[in-house]
Amino acid sequence: MPETLDGVDTARVILQQPGEGWSREAYDRDLADYIETHGRPPQTITMHPETMAALGLSTDLQESPLLIASSEYDPATITLYY
Repeated sequence: MPETLDGVDTARVILQQPGEGWSREAYDRDLADYIETHGRPPQTITMHPETMAALGLSTDLQESPLLIASSEYDPATITLYY
């Protein structure tokens, strides 16, 4: 279940890595839940490069306005920003 931080101008939702590891199916499902809840896709998505590779994503995809990968991020989380 994504963690939502309320009371913040920018809604930040943190997706936790499922017990079986990251999968594109689980990511797509969580992203669809986010869109349903917020009425739009996130403006920014941050994740570790290994997480991005596990999901088969690249920074040039049109799936989100901004996808940021950094080795500074925790591989066990993906953060969506409204």
